Amino acid sequence: TDEEIINQKIRFRNLIHPDDLKAVMEEIRKYETESYIYFEHHPYRMINKNGKIVWINDYTTVIKNEKNEITHFIGYIIDVTQKIEFEAALKESNERYRILVENISDLIFKTNEKDEIVFVSNSIYEFLGISYDDIIGQSRIPNIYEDDVAATLQSMNVAKQPPYESYFEHRILTGDGWRWIAWKLKSQFSSDNIYSGIVGIGRDITYLKELEIILKEGEEKFRNIIESAPFPLIIRKLEDG
Repeated sequence: TDEEIINQKIRFRNLIHPDDLKAVMEEIRKYETESYIYFEHHPYRMINKNGKIVWINDYTTVIKNEKNEITHFIGYIIDVTQKIEFEAALKESNERYRILVENISDLIFKTNEKDEIVFVSNSIYEFLGISYDDIIGQSRIPNIYEDDVAATLQSMNVAKQPPYESYFEHRILTGDGWRWIAWKLKSQFSSDNIYSGIVGIGRDITYLKELEIILKEGEEKFRNIIESAPFPLIIRKLEDG
């Protein structure tokens, strides 16, 4: 209670978690010697009478007498346990997300509210043969085929309008030459419904494009045979007999 601390039945330093006490005392000594009149501790743990550990923010004002000597401290502490626990859970979640993304074969990128790329998966670096500086901070993926740049930028803008997603395909230069990539984009929003960027997931569809060409060429050859035949041909489905 306040009375127990004021009457020094319980010393304040004895409430500080043993693992944090040294750091807290070092901060106090630092600010004493550097003549601060106000300082803020790094968050530290305290243990209450029931043995429960709580995280606090400690804002301290230094009180001095007319001789400029420190007489006491006035501290204002705030329980930030929930905030610290939330940040720890978020960090753990982000770590799991990072591990997942780093080991996924799909190409993934994320932009911020300024449409600058702020994150890409390792697969993009490996696939394109580029470095961090080649892509982070840019407004689009590098090495796009010139004729596909305008459509790429248009799809980025489409994703920022309802229903806040878009799909497009473009050619991109990789370590293995030109490849076709299909992208699905989706806009992201903050809890206040403010636009915060785009997440894009891409996949190499070169083999599908090559298959389309083969089929198209096959259809063209087949059509030429039909049209140039010297006698009538009837085409029937197999189930027609």
